[in-house]
Amino acid sequence: MTRLETPHTAPDPGLLICDALTEHLAPLAGPGRPFRRVIGLLDAAAETTLKPPVLAVVPAAFSAGPNRTGRAGALQEVTLTIATTILIAAPDDPRGRKTRSRGRLAELLGPVRRRLLGWCPDPCAGVPGRPAPLALVSGRLLEIEAGRVVWQDEWAAKYWIHAQPPEDTL
Repeated sequence: MTRLETPHTAPDPGLLICDALTEHLAPLAGPGRPFRRVIGLLDAAAETTLKPPVLAVVPAAFSAGPNRTGRAGALQEVTLTIATTILIAAPDDPRGRKTRSRGRLAELLGPVRRRLLGWCPDPCAGVPGRPAPLALVSGRLLEIEAGRVVWQDEWAAKYWIHAQPPEDTL
């Protein structure tokens, strides 16, 4: 924490990990790259029309282990689930039945999975502790509708949060 941050204003480690992951995937977007854009949570919320192919990185859920308390305060392991969501156009395949749509999805999943599997956020980027490498948890088809396909992979990122005991208990 910097001098200006208090425990109540410090950046959320999970959101820092999502931001770092979005930046890590950014080289996959642009002319001649697999995606037109790679967007994060706030961009995804603000978008009303997206031109595929687009990759969105969104924090999906988190779970926490038990508190480990002691004189130095509480320590808790958190598992953050991050969704990488791919939107592709399949105008000639409104029901997703053609091999071409499945092949295009595979072409987009490959670079994302290769870039993320085992990747670890830089601890110097503001993520406290030493985060564990990302692990692929699951993937699923979210939508096939009106000539578009939406696929989501979920990734697990583990990190620790720490809270010092209140001053009156020291």
